[in-house]
Amino acid sequence: MNPNDFKFVKVESYDYLPSWTDQDKIVGFFHETMKPFEDRIEDIERALDYAFSPEKGKGGFLMLADIDEKLAGALLMLKTGMRGYIPENILLFVTVLPEMRGKGIGRRLCE
Repeated sequence: MNPNDFKFVKVESYDYLPSWTDQDKIVGFFHETMKPFEDRIEDIERALDYAFSPEKGKGGFLMLADIDEKLAGALLMLKTGMRGYIPENILLFVTVLPEMRGKGIGRRLCE
């Protein structure tokens, strides 16, 4: 299996999550696959809410990698609301299923 076997989708709102996943599955995926770091579920939920917020200065996006509609990897990018000396975006989370690591999925998510 190589990265070309996976589908990648960019999501900028809860309304546009693919039909095969939902907020709880994504939060659980980040929480479980980022071990040993195990960010708290509440913090992951807040980060997703920030990414999908329509408020000025907030926002971001979620990148998902799937194979046969099964979540294999995810990335969460947040807008900082700044420019110039501070990056406009910050990579908050990136993770891949442990059994799928080393196949280039994380790299493709970042690209």
